Amino acid sequence: MAKTDPRTIAVAHIFRQVGAELKALGDSLEAVEHNIQRIMAASGRPEPQAIRELQAIDMLNQYLAALSRFAGDIAGDMRPEWQVAAGTAFKNLPLHALAERLGGPQDGEGLGRARIDPEVEFF
Repeated sequence: MAKTDPRTIAVAHIFRQVGAELKALGDSLEAVEHNIQRIMAASGRPEPQAIRELQAIDMLNQYLAALSRFAGDIAGDMRPEWQVAAGTAFKNLPLHALAERLGGPQDGEGLGRARIDPEVEFF
């Protein structure tokens, strides 16, 4: 989003989109956690530090889920007339795709479309 974007966006919409993004992050983290568990099980007896790190991942996932619900719940209590200027809201958000999702269609169509899928190149 450009700094000069003249649109306004409902604050509730942004909170709903942030909630969807947090849920997508949690879903991605859950997949990572599952894969780490599988690798640890295949490797035999895991080190205690590895188990602690896996528990930390689980805790992060719980925090993301709680924040996602929190953002969605707050959005439901916001008045539709509460608006922010898109240019101001997104000017310091460095990830263009994320800014597009957060400021996307306000009819609910874009909700839940967040996807964390980095491309990995193996050498």
